[in-house]
Amino acid sequence: MMSMPGRITGLLNLAFDDASDRYLHDLLLGHPPGTSTAWDEIERSAAQETANIVGCAYLNALSRSFHDAAATHEVLPTPPHFTHDYPQSLLQFALMNQAAAADVVFLTETQFHIDGSPVNWNLLFIPDSDCVATLEGLLCFEKD
Repeated sequence: MMSMPGRITGLLNLAFDDASDRYLHDLLLGHPPGTSTAWDEIERSAAQETANIVGCAYLNALSRSFHDAAATHEVLPTPPHFTHDYPQSLLQFALMNQAAAADVVFLTETQFHIDGSPVNWNLLFIPDSDCVATLEGLLCFEKD
């Protein structure tokens, strides 16, 4: 999980199940699939580095999609924080800020697929409630 200070604030969370994460570890470390079996330091580091790379790529693409091209909208995340917990607990924590402040929740989900591989990843962008109005103006989308 990464937080974002600045004009665009919120959380960015790369979530995956254990099997997908272990597949990633084996792939990154050049091991045969099924080699990784635990959350050791190297596995946690690989997960954090993957979150950093994927998260920064997503935020760069997001900032390029802002309609106000003349303005600089730098979106810089903090270094990733590793958390291993039930998905429901992580989502509840991440969404409480928006749910407490508004009736509407803004959530962006990105899915990843690799043919023949058990990759069950989700990149979740969860802006702070104060940031939702800023994003509405920058992205030019209409509310229902």
